[in-house]
Order: sequence, then structure tokens, then C-alpha cells
Amino acid sequence: MRFFILFFGIIKLSSSIPLNCTFDNHDTVYQTVYSCIVQNLYTTLNDRSVTEIVGTHKYGKSNDDVKQVFVKFQNVPYLPLNLGKFFQNLETLYVMKSNVQHLMNGDLDGLNKLKTFDVSHNPVEQIGKEFFKGQKTIERISFYDCHIKKVNRGALDDLTNLNSLFFDQNPCIDTRYDGDSSYGSMRDGIIEEVTADIYDKCHGMDQSLRTNQTELCHEIKNVNENLTNDKLISKNDKVQESSSNWSTVLTILLVFTMLLNIIFSIVLVRIVRNNFNGSWHEMKNVLVFITLTLLCTFLHSSYQFVLQCEFFNAYINSDYHPMYSCNAENVTTSWNDRNVTAISGRHLPKLDNKDVRFLSIFHQNCHFIPRNLDQFFPNLEDLTIRKSNIQFLMNGDLNGLNKLKTFDFANNPIDHIGEDFFSGHSSITSISFNTCNIKKVDFGAFNDLKNLSSIDFEFNECIDTIKNFNKRNPAEDFFNQVYSRCHGRGNTIKTINFKECRLTQHQSTTVIHNIDSSLNYALFLLGMLSMLLSILLALVIFRVYGRRSDKDFNEAVNSGFADFEA
Repeated sequence: MRFFILFFGIIKLSSSIPLNCTFDNHDTVYQTVYSCIVQNLYTTLNDRSVTEIVGTHKYGKSNDDVKQVFVKFQNVPYLPLNLGKFFQNLETLYVMKSNVQHLMNGDLDGLNKLKTFDVSHNPVEQIGKEFFKGQKTIERISFYDCHIKKVNRGALDDLTNLNSLFFDQNPCIDTRYDGDSSYGSMRDGIIEEVTADIYDKCHGMDQSLRTNQTELCHEIKNVNENLTNDKLISKNDKVQESSSNWSTVLTILLVFTMLLNIIFSIVLVRIVRNNFNGSWHEMKNVLVFITLTLLCTFLHSSYQFVLQCEFFNAYINSDYHPMYSCNAENVTTSWNDRNVTAISGRHLPKLDNKDVRFLSIFHQNCHFIPRNLDQFFPNLEDLTIRKSNIQFLMNGDLNGLNKLKTFDFANNPIDHIGEDFFSGHSSITSISFNTCNIKKVDFGAFNDLKNLSSIDFEFNECIDTIKNFNKRNPAEDFFNQVYSRCHGRGNTIKTINFKECRLTQHQSTTVIHNIDSSLNYALFLLGMLSMLLSILLALVIFRVYGRRSDKDFNEAVNSGFADFEA
């Protein structure tokens, strides 16, 4: 008997964990609430049942006052259980960047007052049909930047009070609807439309349908090994074939260039003789003019930047109607190539560029913000560029965007916000630099943001917080806090060697050599070099034969043409 008691006691102990909390008022994107900020949490499938709460409350506070459990940078493959047993008034469960992989039925049992469920930035792949079963109090869910591949049809049907849902940047879906709880639930069917879209796009195979998973994994592993070997052999063959092809192409180009040089040289000599009476100095001015014209033409062509858009209706704000949006594709910008000159893409019926209110750029290669957007999207309200390698915020980047309300540049290697970057943009109400590399914010950088209501500076080097502002919590106090913490040295003087960009920046003067446009520059330099060689060759011909009589000179030129024609 004692043995069995000891045995079951050990089993119970091994499947339970204490929850270590730091109790404090914590700022979230939603509100500031009394929270349990979780420390040193690790869960497994068999070891995730919370049995006690460890931590000291603020004076006059208890577990009943806790409105939020905040988990960040922990190792939580499975969500902790029994939170409702200790925090009966819990309204927000926020688990971010904590390796959440599995959402199990019953994870939310006992959380009868839960309003917000947020597991952003976690490798969650699937939402089961009964995960949210009975959770009618939930108003917001977020799976932003997860790995969602499957959402079982009906998984969100029990969320009858759902007002906001975020499924941005997932393999099967990239959408959101940011509602306002004061308007009530379902919003004339908008939530239903969004959830239906999620079901349609995320109906991949359920892992539960797999049989004999071990054999299947071994079979896939063997196939992958064979494919890998075949690909390596094929890759080597292609590399050798590609090298041979490039050698042939380069040889042809060199021969063709030399022929063009000879022809152009003879033409130049004839022009000098016939039109300028043999005066090379008079011809020089014409050559300079031609060269400058070609240079200006090249520079103008290098600035041509067509923004390719996929137009669609997005559910983003708390509006009754969706926002007409452009999701930009194949975007690459550099110092010289960032002025948008045209928009391509098929509009929805009865809509055009003037109706676009939301521009999104995800997973592109933009060292700089595209400019001239106001000329095509005069009513743009939301500019979102995430995970697109934005490194530099230049004064004037937002010129003309007079109706801009949301500025979201999360997950970009930005480390400096200049004093005048937001100058004149009092219409902006929300900005996000989440997970950037912010090291320096110039004093006064936010002075013109008079209507700012929320700011997200989580996961930056000099500051890590989210703030909402109102009359009781003015933005000025937070701005001063940012200025004091982020007065370090940013990108004012530095040299970067990057995969696509080599930059040297000295205060306000920046010189960019971007490999993205290397082909254009190479062709231009080749053309200029060919022209220079032709001019030098023509000069040699002119000097050699110019001393002879006109007859001899003309015969020499004509013989050159005759030889070429022969």
C-alpha cells in the first residue's frame, strides 16, 4: 500500500510545476494591467500542470487582482495548465517567442474570463477544432508571425464575441482584422468573412490522419537523402554547364564590342574630317555633349521603379468596411533606385490607386523606404514594411503622405531614428519598431506626433516596451524616457559590408554602392569604356593619317570601310 502511495505521489510530482511570477503593472499593446510576469518556465507534455504560484505581490494585491499572465523568452512547447485555478480573473494570456509548438484541447479550461489570447512569434502549426471550445468570452486572438499551416474548419466558431484576430505572416494565411470591442461582436459579418477565408486557405492535412508515422518518417528521410544526392550531382553538372555557357557569352561580347569600337572609331574620324575640317578640338565639345546625354539617360533609367501590387481588401482597422490594400511584391530598393515611377497590378472592380489605404511589404529587400508613394496612393493611411531589411530612415521618406495614421516597421535592422524623420506628420496615431535594432533616437524625433495613441518599441537594444497614450498617460513623458535611454550612437558614421549593400555614411552625406543594380552599372561602364576606346582609337587614326594629304586620308578611311564590308 505504501509503495503505491509513493509511486502515485512521484508521478503527480513529476507532472507539476511551480509558476515563478514577478508581479507588477505591465504595459501591453492592449492595456496596462496587474500581471504575473513569468520567469524560468519550461514545460513538456507530461510536465506542465501548475500546482503553486511563487512570487511576492504588490502591497494590497493578490492572485485575484492578476489580469494578465505574461510569458516571454521562455521554453514552453506546451501551454501551462490550471492557470484559472490560481488566477480566477485572468483576462489576458500572452505567450511570446517562447517556442510554443502544440495547442492541446483543454489548455484554456478554467479561464472563464479570458478576453485576449496571444501566442505571437511561436512555431505553432495547427489550431485544432476544439481548442477554443466554450471560450465565448475571448475578444482577441493573435497568431502573428507563427507557422500556421492548418486551421481546422470550425476551430473559431465558438468565439462568438471575437472582435480582433491577427494571422499576419503565416505560411497559409497573411491577414488580420483589428476591431474595437466597443462596437460589439461579429461586425456585420466581417469576422465571419475573415474566418471563412482562414478556413479556405488553411485546410492542410491534419497530422492525426497519419498512420504508422514512424515508417512514414523513415521513408521520407530515405527519399530526402536520395533527392539530396541527386540534387548535388545535378547542381555540379549545372555549375559546370553554366561556367561553360558564361565563357562563350563573354567571348562573343568581347568580339562584338571590339568590332563596334572599330566601326565607331572610323565613323568618328570621318565626322571630324568632313564636318569639322579636321579640328579635333571642335569635335571634343560634341563628344562631351553626347557623353553627358548618355550619362543622364542612364541615370534616369536607373531611377525607374515600378511597384508591383497585389490588390485586395484587408480587414485591419475597426472600420465597418475593409481597407483596400496593395501588397507589394518583388521590391528591391537602394539609394539610387527607390523613387516609385509607376504602379502595376490589376485593381478590383470599380477601384483604383486613389482607393488604396493600406500598403504592405513583407519579406522583401528594401534598404530604403520607397519614395513618391503619395503620387499614386494619395489616401494612404497604413504603411507597413516588415522583415524587409530596412536599414535607414531618411528625412523626406514620408513626404506627401499627409493622411498616414499607422507606421509599422517591425522586424527590420533599423538602429537610428533621426530628429526630422517624422517632421510634419501629426496625423500618425500608431508607430511600431518592434524587434528592430534601435540604438539611438534623436532628441525631438517625436515632437510632431501630436495625435500618437500607441507606440511599440519591444525588443530593441536601448528600449523594450509598448505604450498606449491618453489624457491620463500623455506621450511626452514616455518620449523623454526614450530620449534619455536612446541617446547612444546610431548610424550617423559607419561603414557596413552587407550581402547586397556596401555603405559609407558620414553624417548627412551618404554614398551607396548597391549590388542590386550592379548589372546596370556594369553595362553602363562597359559602354562608357567602349566609347572611350573608340575615341582614343579615332584619335590615333586621326593623328597618324592627318599629317598626309586629304586624298591619302580619305583613301585610308574609305579603305577601312571597304575592308570591313569585305
